[in-house]
Amino acid sequence: GGLTKFKLSCLANRSFELPPPCQPKLCGEFPAVPHATQRGDLNGHYPETRLYFCDSGYTLNGAADGATSFTVGCNSSGQFEGIKACTPVKCPAPSGTDAFGPHATFDMALAGGLVYPQSLGVSCLAGHALDKDRHNDTLYSVSCKADGTFSRPRATCQPVDCGAKPAVAHGTVTGSTLYGGQLSVQADVGYSLGGAVGPQFQSYQIQCQASGSFSAVQRFQRVSCGSSPDVANVRSAVLVPADSGSALLALEAAAAAAEEEGAPAPGRRGRGLSVRRVASGRAGGSSRLLQERHEAQGSSELGVQI
Repeated sequence: GGLTKFKLSCLANRSFELPPPCQPKLCGEFPAVPHATQRGDLNGHYPETRLYFCDSGYTLNGAADGATSFTVGCNSSGQFEGIKACTPVKCPAPSGTDAFGPHATFDMALAGGLVYPQSLGVSCLAGHALDKDRHNDTLYSVSCKADGTFSRPRATCQPVDCGAKPAVAHGTVTGSTLYGGQLSVQADVGYSLGGAVGPQFQSYQIQCQASGSFSAVQRFQRVSCGSSPDVANVRSAVLVPADSGSALLALEAAAAAAEEEGAPAPGRRGRGLSVRRVASGRAGGSSRLLQERHEAQGSSELGVQI
């Protein structure tokens, strides 16, 4: 600092010499405070003061409703006093795991200490994305705003869509193609899983998986009527295609003891079977062609030569 005392001499003309002027102490340039602005000249002399204002998103205590201004003065010692710090506003801890949207996850501890203008990464849970058709679009961020609240995401996580329903031959597919939903596949009449008989083989479920693809598609087969019925005097059997689309089992038989023409065939009737005459065979009535039909689902036709 400069001199604060001086002496005056008495001159020959009986007067004192002129005193030197006393100047206000100079503190220098008002200090720059991070995240704050000041108004006025840069240089500070005693007893000048300057008003500082915290930038948006900053207060004196970090609270969103905290004070945002303070005064800095140049004191008689030539020092600045009243300097304060502007602190970033703190956002409150999230209220729960769905605070930033459903089906998402984030670092809860990190989110609890977020201040302006920090941001937090958020990712969708497995099987979810920001766009149901863009399965890799799973990341977004939220930020702590100047007013102490979190920004809202541009989109939230939603179940992915596995796409068009798969086509299943001889079956009908209904239901949801979204992750978490399921498709029900119902077999057409005459078809089942593995060709087996029973309600448990008539339908099954397809799941839309977290990967965005469907679970395995099973195929229906024509219902099997089982082994051919036991028919008396049958020598051999041959399986041949049928025009109707069902299986035609052609049986060649030799009548060991043919009776007169029009006599009933010496065959056996199994459960669920009926016998009807459809044509006559060799001349002289030595043979007849009979057809047996299984009355259950997925019926097959039996041609019997006796």
